[in-house]
Amino acid sequence: MNSTNRAMNRIVIVIVGTFLLACGLVAVGVGAVASVRDAWRVAVPQLARTARAWVRSGADSADTAVAVAIVAALVILIVLLIVFIFRQGRGHTSRLMTDATTDHGSTIIESGLAEQLVQDALADRPELLATRVSTYRVRRASVLKISVVARRGASPRDIGVAIDNALHALDAVVGVQIPAAIHIGGGLRTRMTTAARLS
Repeated sequence: MNSTNRAMNRIVIVIVGTFLLACGLVAVGVGAVASVRDAWRVAVPQLARTARAWVRSGADSADTAVAVAIVAALVILIVLLIVFIFRQGRGHTSRLMTDATTDHGSTIIESGLAEQLVQDALADRPELLATRVSTYRVRRASVLKISVVARRGASPRDIGVAIDNALHALDAVVGVQIPAAIHIGGGLRTRMTTAARLS
């Protein structure tokens, strides 16, 4: 339900992670290995001289083209990272619904209310280890996303019925049917928890 493309997420994570890893390895090498430290001391002045030469040789079209290409690539990378940052978290909404304004006013229901009601309804279920409820905006409609971690040995059907009952109770409270997406998962926490017999 995040509007950011998943492939773009992975690509940016790989690029940034590789860059940070390279920086960390260089820093460790400079601090711990004498040969790397000596090479670094030689390379840095050479890079500085090369950069100054590029700046001074404005008449040389080849050097200028390389410098412009590098600057353009950096600017494009910065713009892409800024766009990526601002797209994160989109889709979340703090408002569940807004009733049409009438002569008597309008009704606004915050998503926090619905999320808390559903979590409270599922809090005492012994077959659930964790429950997380959030609200997203999908195609101009608010949708509840209910993610639960099931205890090992629990019946997914029973968990689905419990969540369905909680949603029907919420619909009765707010007066409209709220669309919902349900995710029932397990994972490491389930494997590390002893099995429980559920009746």
